[in-house]
Amino acid sequence: MPEILLFPIELRRFFEEPRNAVMLPVALLVPFLSLWPYFASPLLPALSATFACMEPYYLNMWYLWPGQFEGFALRPISWRRVIAVKNLAALVLTLILFWVFAAITFYFHTGRIAPNDLGDATLACVVAGMTLSIFGNNYSIVSPRGRMGWTLTDLAASVLAMLVGGMSLIPVVVVSYLIGSWEAYGILITLAALLWAGWSLPSTAARIANNIPELWMNATQS
Repeated sequence: MPEILLFPIELRRFFEEPRNAVMLPVALLVPFLSLWPYFASPLLPALSATFACMEPYYLNMWYLWPGQFEGFALRPISWRRVIAVKNLAALVLTLILFWVFAAITFYFHTGRIAPNDLGDATLACVVAGMTLSIFGNNYSIVSPRGRMGWTLTDLAASVLAMLVGGMSLIPVVVVSYLIGSWEAYGILITLAALLWAGWSLPSTAARIANNIPELWMNATQS
């Protein structure tokens, strides 16, 4: 399975990508936003910032660095395994970044943040990340960006990522009132995993394999 070798490459390129320097000023802003008393949780700014910063890894997964999609298209690979590895790498990076933002929030926050809040926020991160993977697998084909940076298009995509992530947590809130928080997260993570493995992976892999020239052309025109 040579596709599994993509996992460490994705992680390494994340820390090498100059575009991700935008996370430094965001990390300074997150603890100040967490002090606003009207947020349901002081970790909500950390969650929002995480998905805003991680947007390309979900919504533009084939053009994270120059020549990435072309390199895949010219090799005999399993698109299904490649998508699975990229989604897994995105989720791992999302959790790492969220824990960094959460640690900064813990350090600067003037109140007490219960350990259960961090556990709930981490599970919320998983639910939103899996939902974004399902959404982004298709969106990355429909609306690829051959060039990324700090443009208005990239900002709009970050807002979209926050909206999709936020909407994915609405069922968690509803189900939590009925059966409890941890049970709700368990059920929704299981459902998201089944939908991801049973529908998103095979359908996206087939669509990419059958439309490589179209995807290539759309990205070069963006």
